[in-house]
Amino acid sequence: MSYGWDLDLYRDTPGPLTRTELTDALILTDVAAQGVVEDLDGHATADVSWLSDPHVEVHQAAGMVQAQLDVSTDVALMRLRGYAFTHDVPLAEVARQVVSRSLRFTEDKDAE
Repeated sequence: MSYGWDLDLYRDTPGPLTRTELTDALILTDVAAQGVVEDLDGHATADVSWLSDPHVEVHQAAGMVQAQLDVSTDVALMRLRGYAFTHDVPLAEVARQVVSRSLRFTEDKDAE
């Protein structure tokens, strides 16, 4: 049996997606598709181990930094990468700290 479904994304300005926006869209598509497929196949489980993928956590952290600083996704990702580089910490670890709320970015400082 074949299922047809659409995922529509909207933005507030016209034009093509940036590489970062496209990456975010593809990640969200993967997350949505996995949930739909599990539900359709009747195999939905409590196993969410795929959420430990560091790429998902980095993009979640970028969204949190974006909200904290009121900046674009590109700027949020640059701030995360800059913090990781200057503190000699892997990006995935910085993302984990942001998502767990033990690291918060502010306008005045790199991070608190």
